[in-house]
Amino acid sequence: MGSDGLFMVGSHIAHDCIVGDRIVMANNATLGGHVVMGDNVFMGGLAAAHQYSRIGRHAFIGGLAAVTKDVIPFGSVWGNHAHLEGLNLVGLKRRGFTREAINDLRAAYRLLFAEGRHLSGAGGRRGAGVRRLAGRHGDRRLHPRRRQPPALPADPGGLTPWLRWG
Repeated sequence: MGSDGLFMVGSHIAHDCIVGDRIVMANNATLGGHVVMGDNVFMGGLAAAHQYSRIGRHAFIGGLAAVTKDVIPFGSVWGNHAHLEGLNLVGLKRRGFTREAINDLRAAYRLLFAEGRHLSGAGGRRGAGVRRLAGRHGDRRLHPRRRQPPALPADPGGLTPWLRWG
């Protein structure tokens, strides 16, 4: 358990979870067993994360969301089953990220997800750009239980190690 978290009425953290610092779990938000949640995550009311899911730092999970896959760092997900809607721009601004940092994250997001793109062809110049951007905003560590996040297909381009999850 990290420090400085806010756990509202009825929130539940199951066995063997790793929870970061400064997280908010609204009323009745639930983590299944073995979930890894990074720092500065906001989890809306009645949202649930399935066992063994990973939730990246600075992510936002909307109310009533059913998270059955990993959530990318800085991502915003909602729905049943939760799907990636974009970056958590409100949270990034509230936490004092610079305009340059937010623009870099937007550029990385567009490289990875915009216009139906996927990582299967993410080598070469595009892959180098994502690695450069991700390197500025993370320490490139991954939790040992590696799984694919919701909007990422299989990773033949080898970019997943450059995204920091927790």
